[in-house]
Amino acid sequence: MKVIQELKKIATLSLFFSKRDIKARFAGSFLGTTWLVLYPLCLIVMFYFVFSQVLKIKIPGAFKGSFLLFFLSAFFPWLSLQEGLMRASSSILDNAETVKKVPFPLESLPLGMVLSSSFCHFSAFLLFYAFNLISFLIHNGPLSFITFFPKSALSILILLVFQTVMASGIALLLSSVCAYLRDLVQVVSLALQLWFYATPVVYPLDMVPKSLKKLLFLNPYLGFVQGYREAIFSGLIRADAVKLYSFTFSIAIFFLGLKVFERLKQGFADVL
Repeated sequence: MKVIQELKKIATLSLFFSKRDIKARFAGSFLGTTWLVLYPLCLIVMFYFVFSQVLKIKIPGAFKGSFLLFFLSAFFPWLSLQEGLMRASSSILDNAETVKKVPFPLESLPLGMVLSSSFCHFSAFLLFYAFNLISFLIHNGPLSFITFFPKSALSILILLVFQTVMASGIALLLSSVCAYLRDLVQVVSLALQLWFYATPVVYPLDMVPKSLKKLLFLNPYLGFVQGYREAIFSGLIRADAVKLYSFTFSIAIFFLGLKVFERLKQGFADVL
């Protein structure tokens, strides 16, 4: 019973910190939350100009030669993960005075950052997804759309849940360790850049040399990248070893992060 009550407190406070963070982002802004739509629209237009009009990069196969669709289908979900981890890693340090003076479930601080980043960047992803649905409806007709949409939406929901679980686990791990090793906050930024280029967001997996492909399959985000693209363009994610690995890693890292955070948070007040 105590465990359930504690989980409820963590969930409630995580949502509170998430809402507070979202409000703080747009505080004093004339357009307010309209930026949740304007920002991704500006990015889409910018990337369209660069990739489709200037560089004219083409991707063969299921993406019908559109590098823009190929890129954005994985880029917006990655932004959600990247920003969530960046902000969560310093969440304990940023709220040092509150952590030292007010007793509350500290897990809610990094989890709140993950949730707010997920909300902001998945709203961008959903905007991109809506454009693709409209395009699919126009090109394939309402009958195909009725079959395609439920499978595609369910697939994306599954991916979103597992990505949030993975991001939460890594966030708990990083935020607790960063409270003791403050230089690690800077390392996280560099590590995320390396992780981005080690993930086939900008390039197709087929372009990776065979000698490096085995290493790439160790990347836990690979299954998510493949899954989002399959959900958007074919409507259903395929069950394979890559996605099984990504989903299993998500659950494992969540419990590891939770355990490490639980152990290290006892000393936060002493080191902050």
